[in-house]
Amino acid sequence: MAEEKIARIAREIYENVKKLIHCMTRVRMTIIDDSKVNLAGLKAIDGVMGVVEDETLQVVIGPGTVNKVAQAMVETVGVRLGETFPSAEGQSIDDLMAKTKSEAKEKYNKPSKFKAVLNTISKIFVPLIPAFVGAGLIGGLASVLGNLVTAGTLDAATWTQFITVLKIIQSGIFSYLAIYVGINSAQEFGATPSLGSVIGAVSLLTGMNPEAPLKNIFNGSALSAGQGGIIGVIFAVWLLSILEKQLRKFIPDSIDIIVTPTIGLLVIGFAETFAIMPVAGVISSSLVGAINFILQVGVGFSGFVIDIIVTPTIGLLVIGFAETFAIMPVAGVISSSLVGAINFILQVGVGFSGFVLGVLFLPMVMFGLHQILTPIHLEMIAKTGSTQLLPILAMAGAGQVGAAIALWLRLRKDKEFVELVKGALPVGILGIGEPLIYGITLPLGRPFITACIGGGIGGAIIGSLGQAGAIAIGPSGLALLPLIANGKWWVYLLGLLGAYIGGFIATYLFGIPKDAKEKADNYGKSVQMETIQPTLRVVTTPEFSSSTIASPLEGNVKELSTIEDEVFSSGMLGKGVAIEPDNGDVVSPVAGVVTTVFPTKHAIGLTSDDGVEILIHIGMDTVGLNGEAFESFVKQNDRVKKGDLLVRADLSKIKAAGLSIITPVVITNSDTYREIIISHGGKIIKGQEIITVKA
Repeated sequence: MAEEKIARIAREIYENVKKLIHCMTRVRMTIIDDSKVNLAGLKAIDGVMGVVEDETLQVVIGPGTVNKVAQAMVETVGVRLGETFPSAEGQSIDDLMAKTKSEAKEKYNKPSKFKAVLNTISKIFVPLIPAFVGAGLIGGLASVLGNLVTAGTLDAATWTQFITVLKIIQSGIFSYLAIYVGINSAQEFGATPSLGSVIGAVSLLTGMNPEAPLKNIFNGSALSAGQGGIIGVIFAVWLLSILEKQLRKFIPDSIDIIVTPTIGLLVIGFAETFAIMPVAGVISSSLVGAINFILQVGVGFSGFVIDIIVTPTIGLLVIGFAETFAIMPVAGVISSSLVGAINFILQVGVGFSGFVLGVLFLPMVMFGLHQILTPIHLEMIAKTGSTQLLPILAMAGAGQVGAAIALWLRLRKDKEFVELVKGALPVGILGIGEPLIYGITLPLGRPFITACIGGGIGGAIIGSLGQAGAIAIGPSGLALLPLIANGKWWVYLLGLLGAYIGGFIATYLFGIPKDAKEKADNYGKSVQMETIQPTLRVVTTPEFSSSTIASPLEGNVKELSTIEDEVFSSGMLGKGVAIEPDNGDVVSPVAGVVTTVFPTKHAIGLTSDDGVEILIHIGMDTVGLNGEAFESFVKQNDRVKKGDLLVRADLSKIKAAGLSIITPVVITNSDTYREIIISHGGKIIKGQEIITVKA
């Protein structure tokens, strides 16, 4: 019913409009021809509280509804708030809507299959970012403490159990990431989420007997848990969604809940186990051979270094990604000969091999190929006392850090994106890379590649200086420093700094997607939309005989009717008072809940514990300041006590802009009560009784 009301009001208001915006209480429209405005018709619309003729035509609807009506109006013609409406002359509204939406789609959503893939990845992983960040920080702390124990700095007997608990918490997300990804992938592709979780869990091979492992049908070697990586899970769930939809076309509803899930899990489960997971064995072997070939050629023909770096790197990344998303090869078992190949690469390729390894490690992580490196690290530690491979590969995460900082600076106007970066950076610095990869760089596409190049630069530095090995397997980032052997921590640190700087420069100059930059540059320029969420407490029936409202400001009390703005002076929004403040501190006049904070912070709505709804509008037409004169100390749904600081306004800035500082305090649900009594006039201080509400 609420949605029908919104659509009706929007439809009945729209006519003869050039553009529209909205503030806390009213839709403000720029009119094409004032003579065509049907004022009487507007005022007669059920839900319209009044109409004000000014530089813009202002239709008063009230807080909580105005933003929805304004949005419904612009959606009708396919434009955004504040954008010019297309000419409607000679066209029906349906034709106009179809035409404009098509133009908007062309403008804002240029079709791209690659973009669609990145958008899908983003939708799957972004909901997991809070878990990545929380568990990542905990895991980073566990890694630092564990490394200090390994290095002998901390006492093992004292710290081991504490570190173990931290690792258990961390494992809650990272050990079962395939399951969470299976659920989110199913929601994205239209499959059943619980079935998606099972398909994700299949890749973990939990029910397999280690003494009698399943065999890779391509080479006969044993399958291992996690082969195929997260991308393999996404591909398998995509296949599940297709199969589910096909099955439901002909399976009767009465047995659908039994037959469809069973067939879906059997078919996709077997396909994942015997096709998707094993097929990567051949692919990964080919990849290793390709890397080895590049390194050997790089040593013999140094004159072609630039060509060798650029062509294979871009070629492997671009074509490898395309091939992967088409045929979805996932990780397989790498033969034991890889140990010798890695040693050869490190010994012969020097800086160049470090670059290649640093560049390609994150794509290997994405496809689960990195799991084959664990026995290699252990073998190197057993033979030489340290693994020189791990510090080089750790540079891949450092490149992500540098890229994220560059994105932060270049896209700093996009406040939502900046908050994501702020959350992911600390754990990335500590060596937990998932939030940066899946939440920041990979969804944007290009920054992922430039971050990989930054990792390659760090790897080249360590490879050139050499002899920086880790005495145990640990995380990357700063947390690996305590494990660097033979006092070569400075080599590792130089590599980190090189990867940070390389990832930053590559991303800053070449890694910023055009659409992301346009979004950031225009962030907040269009009129802010108020978002109303369910409040913590709303009282609809008065349960009191008398309720008092205190003054939220210090200053002079005036009658509401003296305000030049007709919306307030006429009582359209309710009864109340106006205060000309002496200072800009606005405090809560009641104990209750913050129901609305307008994004520009010039207006705030509260609901008292008695159910009285109060609107405090600081200044007149101050929405145009875009929040520059206001600092908010609360957010929507916050619980407040009488006297708590809500907003601090810079009155001098408001006056300098030529605007009035007069502040209405209005009871917006006045019609609910028998009487609203103004109990104070003249000079008033904060907290002094100003309005009495009689139920």
